[in-house]
Amino acid sequence: MAVQAAKTASRRFVRIFPRARRIVGCINRLPDFPARFFMNTEYDFSTTVTRGAARPVKRKTRITIYLDDEVLEEFRSLSERCGTGYQTLINAALRTRLAPAGKGQPALAD
Repeated sequence: MAVQAAKTASRRFVRIFPRARRIVGCINRLPDFPARFFMNTEYDFSTTVTRGAARPVKRKTRITIYLDDEVLEEFRSLSERCGTGYQTLINAALRTRLAPAGKGQPALAD
């Protein structure tokens, strides 16, 4: 039944799109299976698990920053020597600078 409907639809499709004859030929060679092979009549959704969309944890923020040309050139040349991206090196330098030096001392006290 379902295959017969597909075959009928494919004939109409060939009239509209003549280049699709090869695809339609494959459809027409399908045997006539009963509809139970294509679709269930009843579905049981009682065992399904509902989940929210998985969202990645946001760890970084895109910003625009102006740096001196000398500073940027130094980080770019360092990145070529190390094989690490210059933005990663800038991030590491900022993290190192902001890390607490010791107990009770502010990180940016100089």
